[in-house]
Amino acid sequence: MNLTADESVSLAANILEQTNTIPESDVCISVFPALPNIYPVYDAINGGNILIGAQNIHTEISGSFTGETSVAMLDGVCAYLLVGHSERRALFQEYNANINSKIALAIDFNIRPVLCVGELDYEDNHGASPDSILTSQLNEALHGLPSSKITEILFAYEPLSAIGTGTPMSPELVDRKLKFIKETVAFKSGSTIASKDVAVMYGGSVTPDNATSYLGLKSVDGLLVGGASLVADSFIEICHLAGN
Repeated sequence: MNLTADESVSLAANILEQTNTIPESDVCISVFPALPNIYPVYDAINGGNILIGAQNIHTEISGSFTGETSVAMLDGVCAYLLVGHSERRALFQEYNANINSKIALAIDFNIRPVLCVGELDYEDNHGASPDSILTSQLNEALHGLPSSKITEILFAYEPLSAIGTGTPMSPELVDRKLKFIKETVAFKSGSTIASKDVAVMYGGSVTPDNATSYLGLKSVDGLLVGGASLVADSFIEICHLAGN
């Protein structure tokens, strides 16, 4: 919940101007404005090399849900939808069943879900191992989805210990976790999807100083940038590092 409409437009326009030399075939750049700012940002950068994602939707297409946003309202504007973010899980009790519904809705509207998974403190307190938590999140979020829909999902690993803490996870551990996610998703698909074809990003205190250490990992297919994305110069530098 950051930036006004004017600030969001200014940031997105700056990013567009400074990254327009990066071939779209090399790097896909996306921004996720706050919901009220999506249309102003879309108007400002439409036709450029930056895509827009939404931070949330409701599990129903329409109805008496005051204050909520329907996926139909984002049709034709958003290319991506963030689901399962750690803050949504912890602060708004967004459970895997809700996430599952949002994933299915987004795909029906040709919006690609970005499914965030990661170990959460309140779950760790129940004694579950980190890998079992990831497995549960993935299995429940993907429940009932055919392989054709699972292949449309981008995955993002965001350990709570690294979210907004300034303490990123070591590249070695990130590599192991992302490989585990890829293998788990492939197994969930009934092995109709190869683990190498599962796209997983890393998110958690990503900065220009450490981005290269993650981008250099074969398991990493991209970065989900948090605080650094609110500072134009930082985000632009990360985009260029990805392009290189």
